[in-house]
Amino acid sequence: MSGNSSETLTSISKYSFHWYDYVFFCVMLFISVAIGVYYGFLRKKNLTPTEYMMGNKDMKGLPVAISITACHISGVNLLGVPADAYRFGGSYLLGVISMVFVIAITIFIYVPVFFELQITSIYGYLEMRFDKKTKAVVSFLYICCELFYLPIVVYAAALTLSAATGFTTNLQIIIVCCICIFYTSVGGLRAVIWTDIFQFLIFFTVFLVVFVLGIKTEGLLTVWNKTLESGRLDIFNLDLDLTDRNNVWTSVIGLTFHWIALNIVNQATIQKILTVSSLTQAKFTVFYFEFLFVMIKVICVILGFVIYTRYSSCDPFTTKQVEKNDQLVPHYVMDIAGNTGLPGIFVCGIISAALSKRERYGWSDISRFSQRFDT
Repeated sequence: MSGNSSETLTSISKYSFHWYDYVFFCVMLFISVAIGVYYGFLRKKNLTPTEYMMGNKDMKGLPVAISITACHISGVNLLGVPADAYRFGGSYLLGVISMVFVIAITIFIYVPVFFELQITSIYGYLEMRFDKKTKAVVSFLYICCELFYLPIVVYAAALTLSAATGFTTNLQIIIVCCICIFYTSVGGLRAVIWTDIFQFLIFFTVFLVVFVLGIKTEGLLTVWNKTLESGRLDIFNLDLDLTDRNNVWTSVIGLTFHWIALNIVNQATIQKILTVSSLTQAKFTVFYFEFLFVMIKVICVILGFVIYTRYSSCDPFTTKQVEKNDQLVPHYVMDIAGNTGLPGIFVCGIISAALSKRERYGWSDISRFSQRFDT
């Protein structure tokens, strides 16, 4: 995934929003706000600390798992993983093996500990296990991580919409961030979870439509044969060279540690897992989440193969139609559906993914500064 966000979605810049695109986008934002209003004002006017921070601990496993998946999938995944598979092959599929280890470690080590403690902030565990200094250092590093990463998420999402609407990025950042802050802070964790589910359904449906349309256009058998001929499924490289990005050891071991750190030892993940009523439900939540997470990654990889099939004889990078990795998927969407409403809806789907990602960090801030509820 390119680090230069200003290059994102250049291909879609040729697409202008039609009235139905604007309606779809406004409805998406309105529903997000409405969910926050419902859980913050209409459903119950005075939320208790347990209801606000922990969803009253009566949530079901599958909705929570969908919410966790939404906050860990962003435009980076939806645009970057297919481009990686297009250029370097399907070694990312080895992540399925990694996920087996991640699920086992999470279910048998992390979840029982955090579920027994029932703390609002995972940083409170560091104070219990070590001391306040350790907690302060890790919390400071977490804040630094957010300060560096969150502006990128916000700016990239604004550029995505700006390319199709012509609105200034500053205005879009203000509007979308204010909406996100509103429903997150007003509705509590229950509103966050259900808004995540709504946004997940949008970007997953949009991306699935692109995937199915691509398979239908290129032909499943053709995609399979082209992928085999190009060697993109030659992923079981047992070379011990740890500098090789495509061997089994770097992929399986690297992704295992990466996903544990990114997806499990994470404030947004643990706090949502603790909203269910029992340890058994919490373990099922982890399993559902990891399944959905892997499913989306696999679809992204296969989409990369589909895109390769279309451009195997005319590489858009060689012809300079695409200059950055994160331009490839938008270019493909424009190529196969440029005269339909799909490109505009695709932009809204990327915005939905970014909105869920942005909410993840905003909610983590609220939780970190609300440790008085831990008691």
